[in-house]
Amino acid sequence: TGSNGEEERALELVKKCPRAVSFAGAFTLGETAALIRKSLLLITVNTGIMHLGAMLSRPMITINGPAGSLRWGPVGDPLALNIESDMECAPCLNLGFEYRCSNGECMDGIKVEKVFEKAMGLLALKEALKETGVS
Repeated sequence: TGSNGEEERALELVKKCPRAVSFAGAFTLGETAALIRKSLLLITVNTGIMHLGAMLSRPMITINGPAGSLRWGPVGDPLALNIESDMECAPCLNLGFEYRCSNGECMDGIKVEKVFEKAMGLLALKEALKETGVS
C-alpha cells in the first residue's frame, strides 16, 4: 500500500519480488482496510497500516528499525510478531521524529530471510490454532 507519490518506489520493490503486488495509490483507506481484513498475513513496517492491521486483529509481522515495538508497535497479540533491528542505537525514536541516522542502516540490517522465516512460522501457528479451534 502507499500513496500516489510512492508508486515508483513500490514498483522497484515489486521488480525484486515477482510475487509481490503494489497497491500504492490504488485504494482509499476503507478499501485498504478491506484488503487487510482479507489478508492471510500482513508484513509491514511501523506505520498507520500496522495500526490498522492490529485494529483488525490480522496476523502480522512488523519490521521495526528506529521505531521500537514496545512503544510504537502492536503488542499483546500472539499473531503479531515484531522484528527489531539489531543495531545498538535502535530503537532511537522517542517522540517520532528524532532519527539518529539518515541512511537506513537499522532497517537494512533486518534481512529478508529473517522476515520470511518468521512469516512461515506465523502462518504455521495460525493454522495450528485454527485446527485446535482457538483461532
